[in-house]
Amino acid sequence: MAQGSKRLATCEELSLEALWEGHRSLVNQTKALSAEVNRFFGEMRRELRQINARLDRNQNARATLPATTPVARHGFATDMEQL
Repeated sequence: MAQGSKRLATCEELSLEALWEGHRSLVNQTKALSAEVNRFFGEMRRELRQINARLDRNQNARATLPATTPVARHGFATDMEQL
């Protein structure tokens, strides 16, 4: 089949116009997919920033609380101290 021919090949649509139409269809699908991926990454970045902000607030709240220390026991003797 000649390259410039617009005839159909045997049982398949392989004309130059059909190939260009298929190409345009793929370009449109690629653009739509690219837009969806960009939107998804934007949402993920926003959600990760929110999670990090919440974690920072939690760490600050924990850092301000005093640590609980056990009370020292007086009068507790071990066998080593008695020798």
